[in-house]
Amino acid sequence: MVLYIHIPFCESKCGYCAFSSVVAGQDFASQKKRYIDALICDISHSLQTYRVSGDFAKNASNDKNAEKLKNLTNTKNTPKLTLDSIYIGGGTPNTLDERDYERIFGAIFDNATITKDAQITIEANPNCLSKNWCEALRSFGVNRISMGVQSFESDKLRFLGRSHTQKDIAKALELASGFKYASIDLIYGTPLDSSAVLKREVAKAVSLPISHISAYCLMYEQGAKNANKYAKLESKMRGEVHNFDDSRDLDFSSAEIASSDMSKIVCEELEKSGFSQYEVSSFCKDSHSKSLHNLSYWRGEEYLACGVSAVGRVGQCRYSGAKELGRYIAYPLQKECEDLSVEDLAFERVFLGLRSEVGVALGEQILRDLSSHFSTCGIEVPKSTTKSSKICDKDFITKDCAKSLSDLERNITNALNHLINPARVAILLRERKCTLRGNILHTKDFFLADEIALYITSH
Repeated sequence: MVLYIHIPFCESKCGYCAFSSVVAGQDFASQKKRYIDALICDISHSLQTYRVSGDFAKNASNDKNAEKLKNLTNTKNTPKLTLDSIYIGGGTPNTLDERDYERIFGAIFDNATITKDAQITIEANPNCLSKNWCEALRSFGVNRISMGVQSFESDKLRFLGRSHTQKDIAKALELASGFKYASIDLIYGTPLDSSAVLKREVAKAVSLPISHISAYCLMYEQGAKNANKYAKLESKMRGEVHNFDDSRDLDFSSAEIASSDMSKIVCEELEKSGFSQYEVSSFCKDSHSKSLHNLSYWRGEEYLACGVSAVGRVGQCRYSGAKELGRYIAYPLQKECEDLSVEDLAFERVFLGLRSEVGVALGEQILRDLSSHFSTCGIEVPKSTTKSSKICDKDFITKDCAKSLSDLERNITNALNHLINPARVAILLRERKCTLRGNILHTKDFFLADEIALYITSH
């Protein structure tokens, strides 16, 4: 099982960010304490309830009283839930200090067992990192840090509303050198980007002591602080823009390429430098450096989530915490549940799998249909699928839950047989847009994954 924890606090709101976040105000100390109290209640309840019933979301409570935890089924003789990955995101997680994380990890260790090879990631901003903070987080077991660098170009950082500098980035990575794995985020697709700018960005990124890079194309999402400004600027990729969040002008005359071409440049430059693309936005130096947490999402596995607006999935329920901070603090156990059909989960399996190296496992019926399409061609189609991996660990989950999850997985596999159009898969294989490795269908270009997913699920 994997666990996501959301820390919503930020020193300032970035112009492009549409995630749930709150700018720390004058009452930050009090607000922070109340949030952590609620978060610890949420974490304890989530881990305990899942390991007892295997169904956290449907047992979610509206009661803000942490004493409700005492009413859970007796868990003394129930082995703790095992976590393979923990991801602490935000917001800006390093707005919380070492003592805050001592409390948070205390709640995790009290209610779960962390595997020996678990990957524990925390996000951080470069301009508010300290040596003591890094050392404390490592002592709690954090072994991976993901730094929100976004850009090395001063104008681009200003455009994005980031307050750090190149010097801050270098200093932060030096402070974070004790973490086993280090990753940075980059953003491209701004009106300030050009082929030359992107190549400079990648060159600087790969020269750093990091083993993972996530590169995201700027999205103009509603809810972001500068969504309307960005949308207008997108249609004015050339010329001068005055009074953009600053007294100085920003020159957009270098903008010369579409975002799809920017994606190709970033990908090519990173791969030339030894970083392999393993999902649509992520690149790694070696297999050990991949984000295990994200890969669990791509595989369609269950995931627990704690915190304001945090989204998780258990079985056929996708749930989320309260979206407004005050309500979450008052009712940390209240979850909104979206019921998912087997067909929904099968469709997600196709979309998410094709966006990454995970791919999509094709059932025997689809493989038989493909064989008939390729009976006169040189493309080899396996006769049967490989055995599926174990769905859940009986050491920490009830037998009834294990049975229901196995049944759900079988139902998803059956739904995939009806959802995927073998004739269209055959066309993509002939056109070499996709490959078949064993019974796993992969797309050769992750940037085309969504279009391919729609194509093969149309009948």
